[in-house]
Amino acid sequence: YSWTLYDQNKTNSIGDATGPEIILPLAQTTYFEVIAQDVHGCKSNPQHTIITAKPYPVIKNASTNKDYVCTGLDVELAVENNANYTYLWKTDYQNSSTHTFPTSTTHEFKDSGINFDTENITNYNVKLTVTQDGCSIDTLYSLSVSTPPNIYIVGPNSICEGTPMQLIAKGGTSSNYVWSNNATTDTITFTAVSNIKKFAVTGKNAKGCVGTSDSFNVTVNSHPDVKIKIPTKDSSVCIGSTVVIEATGASSYTWAYTTED
Repeated sequence: YSWTLYDQNKTNSIGDATGPEIILPLAQTTYFEVIAQDVHGCKSNPQHTIITAKPYPVIKNASTNKDYVCTGLDVELAVENNANYTYLWKTDYQNSSTHTFPTSTTHEFKDSGINFDTENITNYNVKLTVTQDGCSIDTLYSLSVSTPPNIYIVGPNSICEGTPMQLIAKGGTSSNYVWSNNATTDTITFTAVSNIKKFAVTGKNAKGCVGTSDSFNVTVNSHPDVKIKIPTKDSSVCIGSTVVIEATGASSYTWAYTTED
């Protein structure tokens, strides 16, 4: 067998081969001509066939708005739409199962939408298969799952009225805190003036995932109304006499006194 390969218009020879069958990658639509010869040297008439090389689809503007997803938040995967293509999104996580999304060029999904426990997942992969006329091409996205930071507040839970106090946010990055009083630093300082103050703070980790602290209550204690009781109305006794003076209105007392000549 003697093969001659031409372009689809049979204007240019693009190759040749021998043998009863040929195996080759098809880079373009190709016109095949084969002539057979028997053991006596007699040749057949040329036989022809044409095989059309269908192009693979081209994925354009394949993008994601991040290469990770925060637990409980959305991530968007998108490619440029082509009406001649079909799209199939699949994700598998820790090789435990596969979820097939509806055919779409853009698909937003949540952790809850694909039903996996993000407490035990560190990453998962998404595969997009784009098909045109039976020819398919894949693109892969690898997304890591970032859990929210454990944000908490450090500071006193009780303070006297009018006393300056300081609360410090911990667990996130120092430039990404927002307090319930709209402060945006990791430390807030204020003077306590009301009975009970409640604080909370949100913070972000290095990947931008948000965590919120538990409510932090600060009890503001008013100053005691201390009164002194003396045994006589004119506050005087005879020199050398014993006198009992009583203080009321507090839980503990520290006395100071001076004498006059």
